[in-house]
Amino acid sequence: FVEGALKGAVFGRSIQGNGFNAPSLLWPSNEEGGVGAMLGDLGFHINFLPGMMAAGSGKYVAIFPDSMGFGESADYFKGELLQRMVATATLPIWFATKDLVSDMTNCATDLVNSAIVSGYSAGGYSSIANAA
Repeated sequence: FVEGALKGAVFGRSIQGNGFNAPSLLWPSNEEGGVGAMLGDLGFHINFLPGMMAAGSGKYVAIFPDSMGFGESADYFKGELLQRMVATATLPIWFATKDLVSDMTNCATDLVNSAIVSGYSAGGYSSIANAA
Protein backbone atom coordinates (compact mmCIF):
# COMPACT_ATOMS: atom_id res chain seq x y z
CA PHE A 1 0.00 0.00 0.00
CA VAL A 2 1.05 3.58 -0.54
CA GLU A 3 0.89 6.11 2.25
CA GLY A 4 -1.81 8.71 1.99
CA ALA A 5 -5.14 8.10 0.35
CA LEU A 6 -6.38 5.36 -1.96
CA LYS A 7 -9.55 5.38 -4.00
CA GLY A 8 -11.94 2.48 -3.96
CA ALA A 9 -13.18 0.77 -7.09
CA VAL A 10 -16.39 -1.24 -6.63
CA PHE A 11 -17.14 -3.76 -9.38
CA GLY A 12 -20.54 -5.36 -9.85
CA ARG A 13 -20.78 -8.61 -11.78
CA SER A 14 -23.16 -10.09 -14.29
CA ILE A 15 -26.49 -11.56 -13.26
CA GLN A 16 -26.20 -15.11 -11.96
CA GLY A 17 -28.78 -17.76 -11.19
CA ASN A 18 -26.49 -19.88 -9.05
CA GLY A 19 -26.11 -18.45 -5.55
CA PHE A 20 -22.66 -19.97 -5.26
CA ASN A 21 -21.27 -17.94 -8.20
CA ALA A 22 -20.11 -15.24 -5.81
CA PRO A 23 -16.82 -13.33 -5.79
CA SER A 24 -15.98 -14.61 -2.30
CA LEU A 25 -16.33 -18.19 -3.54
CA LEU A 26 -14.87 -17.80 -7.05
CA TRP A 27 -11.69 -15.98 -6.08
CA PRO A 28 -8.74 -18.41 -6.29
CA SER A 29 -7.42 -19.53 -2.92
CA ASN A 30 -3.88 -20.25 -4.11
CA GLU A 31 -1.39 -19.35 -6.83
CA GLU A 32 -2.18 -22.40 -8.96
CA GLY A 33 -5.88 -21.58 -8.97
CA GLY A 34 -5.10 -17.99 -9.88
CA VAL A 35 -2.99 -19.01 -12.87
CA GLY A 36 -5.69 -21.42 -14.07
CA ALA A 37 -8.35 -18.77 -13.72
CA MET A 38 -6.29 -16.21 -15.62
CA LEU A 39 -5.55 -18.64 -18.45
CA GLY A 40 -8.95 -19.99 -19.23
CA ASP A 41 -11.94 -18.97 -17.16
CA LEU A 42 -13.98 -16.36 -19.07
CA GLY A 43 -16.23 -15.80 -16.06
CA PHE A 44 -13.18 -14.96 -14.00
CA HIS A 45 -11.95 -12.49 -16.62
CA ILE A 46 -15.30 -10.75 -16.92
CA ASN A 47 -15.88 -10.49 -13.18
CA PHE A 48 -12.42 -9.74 -11.83
CA LEU A 49 -9.96 -8.51 -14.47
CA PRO A 50 -11.11 -4.84 -14.52
CA GLY A 51 -10.76 -4.62 -10.75
CA MET A 52 -7.41 -6.38 -10.75
CA MET A 53 -6.14 -3.89 -13.33
CA ALA A 54 -7.37 -0.93 -11.27
CA ALA A 55 -5.76 -2.32 -8.10
CA GLY A 56 -2.58 -3.12 -10.01
CA SER A 57 -2.14 0.57 -10.78
CA GLY A 58 -1.39 1.12 -7.10
CA LYS A 59 -3.97 3.88 -6.83
CA TYR A 60 -7.11 1.86 -6.14
CA VAL A 61 -8.42 -0.83 -3.85
CA ALA A 62 -10.70 -3.18 -5.82
CA ILE A 63 -13.85 -4.36 -4.06
CA PHE A 64 -16.09 -7.15 -5.37
CA PRO A 65 -19.34 -7.43 -3.35
CA ASP A 66 -21.13 -10.79 -3.40
CA SER A 67 -24.66 -9.32 -3.53
CA MET A 68 -27.51 -10.55 -1.36
CA GLY A 69 -28.45 -14.14 -2.15
CA PHE A 70 -24.91 -15.18 -3.09
CA GLY A 71 -21.99 -16.67 -1.21
CA GLU A 72 -22.81 -17.00 2.50
CA SER A 73 -26.36 -15.79 1.89
CA ALA A 74 -26.99 -18.18 -1.05
CA ASP A 75 -30.23 -19.41 0.53
CA TYR A 76 -31.71 -15.90 0.70
CA PHE A 77 -33.76 -14.01 -1.87
CA LYS A 78 -31.56 -12.71 -4.67
CA GLY A 79 -31.79 -8.96 -4.70
CA GLU A 80 -29.49 -7.93 -7.54
CA LEU A 81 -32.02 -5.49 -8.97
CA LEU A 82 -33.26 -3.92 -5.73
CA GLN A 83 -31.44 -0.74 -4.75
CA ARG A 84 -31.63 -1.32 -0.99
CA MET A 85 -30.27 -4.87 -1.29
CA VAL A 86 -27.43 -3.70 -3.53
CA ALA A 87 -26.44 -1.15 -0.89
CA THR A 88 -26.81 -3.80 1.83
CA ALA A 89 -24.24 -5.92 0.01
CA THR A 90 -21.87 -3.08 -0.86
CA LEU A 91 -21.69 -0.74 2.14
CA PRO A 92 -20.52 -3.29 4.75
CA ILE A 93 -17.69 -4.53 2.51
CA TRP A 94 -16.75 -0.90 1.77
CA PHE A 95 -16.40 -0.08 5.47
CA ALA A 96 -14.63 -3.38 6.20
CA THR A 97 -12.15 -2.61 3.40
CA LYS A 98 -11.63 0.89 4.79
CA ASP A 99 -10.82 -0.62 8.22
CA LEU A 100 -8.55 -3.27 6.67
CA VAL A 101 -6.52 -0.71 4.70
CA SER A 102 -6.12 1.38 7.84
CA ASP A 103 -5.10 -1.62 9.97
CA MET A 104 -2.65 -2.99 7.38
CA THR A 105 -0.84 0.34 7.13
CA ASN A 106 -0.95 1.40 10.80
CA CYS A 107 -3.28 4.23 9.78
CA ALA A 108 -0.79 5.57 7.20
CA THR A 109 -3.25 4.98 4.34
CA ASP A 110 -6.94 5.75 4.14
CA LEU A 111 -9.63 4.69 1.70
CA VAL A 112 -11.18 8.00 0.63
CA ASN A 113 -14.93 8.54 0.76
CA SER A 114 -15.43 8.42 -2.99
CA ALA A 115 -15.30 5.49 -5.37
CA ILE A 116 -15.38 4.39 -8.94
CA VAL A 117 -18.35 2.09 -9.41
CA SER A 118 -18.55 -0.13 -12.46
CA GLY A 119 -20.18 -3.28 -13.74
CA TYR A 120 -22.18 -4.83 -16.51
CA SER A 121 -25.52 -6.63 -16.65
CA ALA A 122 -26.78 -6.70 -13.06
CA GLY A 123 -23.44 -5.15 -12.09
CA GLY A 124 -24.27 -2.17 -14.30
CA TYR A 125 -27.48 -1.69 -12.36
CA SER A 126 -25.61 -2.07 -9.07
CA SER A 127 -23.16 0.66 -10.09
CA ILE A 128 -26.06 3.05 -10.69
CA ALA A 129 -27.88 1.94 -7.53
CA ASN A 130 -24.74 2.42 -5.42
CA ALA A 131 -24.13 5.86 -6.87
CA ALA A 132 -27.71 6.99 -6.19
